Amino acid sequence: MSCFHIFKRHVRPTQPYIYSIFALLYMFSFSSFASTSVSFSYIEFNIAFILGISLPVILFAVLMRKVASIKWQYLAGITLAIFVFFFGQILEHSYQLQVSLTAASVYLALVCLWPLASERDDSLALGCVCQRKQLVTLSLKLVMLFLAAFVLFLWFVDDENINVSYRFGIYASAVLLISFTQAVSLKNLSEKDYTVFSRLIIQFILHSAFSVALVMYIQGASHYYWVVIALLLSFVITLTNGCWLLMQNVLLSFKTPENQEKLSSEELFHYSLDPATNLPMAQQALQIFEDTLAKDHNKRYAVVIFNPMNFQQVNNVLGHRNSDILLSQLAYCLQQQASGNKNLLRFGFNPEAIRIARLQGLNFLVVFDISETTHEAHHAINELCQYLASSVPRAMSFKSFSLNFKLAFGVSISGEDSSNVNDLISYAEDALLTSINKQRMVSYFDSTSLLYTQQQLSRMDALNTDIQDENLFWYLQPQININDTEIYGLQLKVHWYEDDNKPLELEDFVLVAEHSGDAYLLTKQMLSQAFKVLHLLHQHGHYLKVAVTLTSDSILEVDLVEYIESLMSKYHILGKYLIVELAEDAILDATEQAKAIISQLRALEVSIAISNFSGSYESLRYLRKMAIQQVKINCQSLTESDDNRVDKAIINSLVNLSRAMKLPLIGTELSDAIALEAYKNMGGSIAQGSEIFEGIVPDELLIWLKTWQEQKAKKH
Repeated sequence: MSCFHIFKRHVRPTQPYIYSIFALLYMFSFSSFASTSVSFSYIEFNIAFILGISLPVILFAVLMRKVASIKWQYLAGITLAIFVFFFGQILEHSYQLQVSLTAASVYLALVCLWPLASERDDSLALGCVCQRKQLVTLSLKLVMLFLAAFVLFLWFVDDENINVSYRFGIYASAVLLISFTQAVSLKNLSEKDYTVFSRLIIQFILHSAFSVALVMYIQGASHYYWVVIALLLSFVITLTNGCWLLMQNVLLSFKTPENQEKLSSEELFHYSLDPATNLPMAQQALQIFEDTLAKDHNKRYAVVIFNPMNFQQVNNVLGHRNSDILLSQLAYCLQQQASGNKNLLRFGFNPEAIRIARLQGLNFLVVFDISETTHEAHHAINELCQYLASSVPRAMSFKSFSLNFKLAFGVSISGEDSSNVNDLISYAEDALLTSINKQRMVSYFDSTSLLYTQQQLSRMDALNTDIQDENLFWYLQPQININDTEIYGLQLKVHWYEDDNKPLELEDFVLVAEHSGDAYLLTKQMLSQAFKVLHLLHQHGHYLKVAVTLTSDSILEVDLVEYIESLMSKYHILGKYLIVELAEDAILDATEQAKAIISQLRALEVSIAISNFSGSYESLRYLRKMAIQQVKINCQSLTESDDNRVDKAIINSLVNLSRAMKLPLIGTELSDAIALEAYKNMGGSIAQGSEIFEGIVPDELLIWLKTWQEQKAKKH
């Protein structure tokens, strides 16, 4: 049955309607009891039966017409046609056959027109809005044309060569064929939900039985009772479906807010599509998937999210407007490939099956039914991914620009990973990120990553608490000139005691700080500690430089320079005593904003140092452009082992390079005497590491300085 329009309306109080309905039912009940004492003929009894079951429904539909529209005029016409048909049987006139056949033809036309009387199909049964306006309009016109042609030939064309029963048979076949076509059309739209299709097929069978019985009766090959039985069964089923639909519309109207304006099927269909790809958007797709899962919890679905990995190149070269054209081509190729696979969930309900939806960004979604697959699930999913990837042309072009698209897939499986739609989508997106990062084609969600994620969240929470409570352990590591044991400077370092185990260095937990959003707060605390140390040193006549390590995110903070200026003013310390260390990668990848902040630091006379210096061409080119006061080399590989010959040669070259450029060089991570001696033999002079001194807490710095100076004096 078709679904009927629910126009913009005011839902009036239904209490008067309910009282009217009870009054009508009481009246018909009383009349039925009264009629038991009256003798009816066979035809009159059938007429009374038809009126008895149809009039209450018609009156109910009329009374509720402000609440729910069900095209009650068609039901009234069907009832009238049956009444005229039975009346024609008792009519003693030469036109008896024409009257009966006219009524029968009108009855067949109306029972076929009633499901087509609306532009919307059974959205209540299907749970969707269908775009079939052209097909419905054509069917309506054909039924009306066939009816007019049959009535014209029946009354005004007298051809003895063509039997009247054949004319009616041809007419009935044409009308019933249209009815069957509509039933099949709804079946194709609903796919695995056959509720609407089953009801229409039952009606089609009973309408066909009535037509066959009537044709055989006209030819004298059947008894009249079979015609009546077939007609009554056909009418009762039609009326039952109409009542079911009426109640559905009434219930829906009570759930619909007052004055809510409904969009037409075309508007709703087009508004739910992504304008760039013409595919359903995330909200519609997820709602359909959620409804499908709710119908059968035992079914298993694979959520497959894929992404054209290298599409960002298109955006960079062509811009978003032109790249949308290529994206539309890609979506069309994928949709054409997927539309024929009935194991993929259908997201759109226009005549062409839409089985791909667009999620956020460049992510696309298909949902694969793996409940009935004969192969192992992962094998079937891999085949699907290969199948979709093969639909993408080797080279898609726009004007003179051409690009080979590569798809990456992420998969999660309902029942195994989760039964919640949002969780399944999130897990598939996580798996997609794994595919992109590891350059794989297909990755499956790993449930162990949830545990890792929870652990990371716990670490973020713990670090955030410790930073907020200033519960970090600060210490200083001296930088010594190994030639004369003079103190070159100090580096402020930090330990985080995550648990009772070994403390973590800054490089071990800096990513956790960045992910938790605490990296800049950590940097500010480090700068504050550095200026406290400088203030302490200056108070006691030690004018040493203190180095601090900044994260790559901190250098982008707009108020970094202002904060350093405030510390300089607070502690009355000049900027030349502060050294800001940046990783080489952070400097090479620095944006214009980062470069501007570095220039502002230089204007404050703050020294800039590069840690983990590699001596690459890019870093040397940057050294020429920017005034870098210091470079640091990791000398951890300077051990006795012969396995590090290449690393030793590189360090030796970097030491010689820095000497040639007259650039201060500090060797770090010198943890034993062998490494320190090797560094000294290469020409290095300034050293830092556990072999020099493990570390000094700020409260003991003055004591250490005094002890160091005394030891130095004794040696001399």
